[in-house]
Amino acid sequence: MIENPVVEAPPVATAPAPAPAPVKKPRPLTAVREPAPRPPSVAAAPVPVPDAAPVHATVTTLSRGKGVPPETREVLKRIRALLEERKASASVTALEVQRIGLEGESRLCIEFRSAADAQSALAEMRRLATGSDLLEIAETPCPYRKEPTP
Repeated sequence: MIENPVVEAPPVATAPAPAPAPVKKPRPLTAVREPAPRPPSVAAAPVPVPDAAPVHATVTTLSRGKGVPPETREVLKRIRALLEERKASASVTALEVQRIGLEGESRLCIEFRSAADAQSALAEMRRLATGSDLLEIAETPCPYRKEPTP
């Protein structure tokens, strides 16, 4: 009998197994940025604030017989200095002196930028005028003189 010799085949070189494909990590989601709101147009008018309306006041000095008393003139001088300071800081928008008599009587017409500015200044003016005779502080517009007719 013939014996079949077992021939072993040389080992077959096998290709290495392919490496697994790298797993791609998903990118983190980024927020979509909205465009920044536009600044308001320069031509846009500001919204009126109720406190922003001008407020008018009047300081009147009167006389009794011999003209305005010196104490009253001194108080008026201090009130006017206070108002000039406030005008420099823009809380007083208009300040006018009207002569109303022959003996030195006068009227100081004031326009404040707002009610808050007026209340602050009027409180200080009244404090300065405490005890002063023939000086009146009123929260009313000045009566303006009529222009002469031609």
